[in-house]
Amino acid sequence: MNRHKGKIAAMAILLFFFAACKKEEKFAEPGIILNKWSAAAETFDYESYKKCEAYPLEKDVFHEKFKDVYFSKINVTKIEDLREKDIKTDFAGDSFIKRNVFFECVEIDRATKKEVQLVKGEVFFIKFKGSRADEGWLMSNKTIVRF
Repeated sequence: MNRHKGKIAAMAILLFFFAACKKEEKFAEPGIILNKWSAAAETFDYESYKKCEAYPLEKDVFHEKFKDVYFSKINVTKIEDLREKDIKTDFAGDSFIKRNVFFECVEIDRATKKEVQLVKGEVFFIKFKGSRADEGWLMSNKTIVRF
């Protein structure tokens, strides 16, 4: 009989735990996406870079932008709350939700492979609704501040 009471108590605790948990969609780890973007810039892997960006640069612009420097050692410092009801629309008419993410990283000189300086950044992670919904979270509107 005591064994049944233990099982019932364990099941009650599990049910309580699952009922108490919110069913909020998990935000894809921004550090993973930022590091994938950084690695793509370091190796000039344009196809990998495009998978991180909502509005990727053209290939020649990508190469020009990262010809002298790239970023490494990315550390996410803050993720703002998601406001799912705050739906925006872009220039192409695609609707999306966004989250601001703040990070720090090191700027690397491509020629010497030496650290140049610590930089801070902010990036909007956006998730499209509708036809682009399957693309997941993508980066948009990065701001890098050198100090």
